[in-house]
Amino acid sequence: MYEFGRGVQQDYEKAFEWYQKAAGSGEPEAQSALGSMYYFGQGAQRDYAKAFEWCQKAAESGDAPAQILLGSMYANGQGVQQDFGKAFKWTQNAAEQGVPIAQRLLGVKYLNGHGVPQNDRKAFEWYKKAAEQGDTSAKLAIGILYHEGKGVIRDRGKGCDTIRKLAEQGNDEAIKAYNKLCNPN
Repeated sequence: MYEFGRGVQQDYEKAFEWYQKAAGSGEPEAQSALGSMYYFGQGAQRDYAKAFEWCQKAAESGDAPAQILLGSMYANGQGVQQDFGKAFKWTQNAAEQGVPIAQRLLGVKYLNGHGVPQNDRKAFEWYKKAAEQGDTSAKLAIGILYHEGKGVIRDRGKGCDTIRKLAEQGNDEAIKAYNKLCNPN
């Protein structure tokens, strides 16, 4: 409540204190929130090692936001030695729980071969799962993959149509992609 200012004035320090108490008693959501606060330096000094410690506890209990952040920390070597394989594993755990951002991130990992052999088809499948839940970045990726024929049979019309719809909604990245791929005048 203090973290987001719901019913009270926003106060990261107070939120940190409450999360610390709940996290100490083993509450995974509080452990995840505490890890996030250490990671972003909200209510406490930024400390990637402590962020990793709390996120790992929450992630091992199945907390999807902690799994996503833990995956990011492994990917970037923040608070832990960089390990793309572990980054993939934690992101996959959250993606399999149906979390759209994790599904999109898994698509990125398959597309680029980060922590897993590069696989355009699997990238497309994960992007599609995220897009079906409304993730606009995943929708844009789907449009680009259709346009380029990566992981799916090439269909430039379908790709441009997907990108155009996002561009018409004011999505800046989609506008750039549309102008570059579909309207290169």
